[in-house]
Amino acid sequence: MNYLEYVNSVFSSEDISHYEKIIDDDIKIQYEQLAKRKAEFMLKSNERVNKINEYKCNKQYVIMGETFSKVISKDKRKKSIFIIFRYPDGTQKYKYYDFDSIDEMRAKLSELKNTHQVEWVNFNEKIK
Repeated sequence: MNYLEYVNSVFSSEDISHYEKIIDDDIKIQYEQLAKRKAEFMLKSNERVNKINEYKCNKQYVIMGETFSKVISKDKRKKSIFIIFRYPDGTQKYKYYDFDSIDEMRAKLSELKNTHQVEWVNFNEKIK
C-alpha cells in the first residue's frame, strides 16, 4: 500500500498518530505473512532435499548429457561435459564442466562415473 495516500487525511498530530498505528498494524500483518511464506518455503525445501538425498542413496536417478568441444575463439576450444541428473519426480539438475584438454575432461568424466554409479545410457560421449 502507498502510505502517502494518507497524507491528505492528516490535519493534526493526533491524525499522524492514528495513521501511524494503521501503518504499523499493516506492516506487522505483512511481516507475519512473509514469515509464514518463508517458513513454508523452508519446510518444503528441506522435504525436497531429503527426497533428493533418498533418490541418490537408492540410485533412483539417471544421467543424461554429452561431451563436446566448444569454440572459445578462432584458435581456442574447450572440451566440455554437460550433465543432466534426472530424478523420478521429473525434475532435473544441470551441470557444465569446461576443460582445456581432453585428458582433463576424461579424468573428470571418470570421476563422475565413479561417483554416480547409475544408468548412463542417455549420455553421449562425442569426445572420447
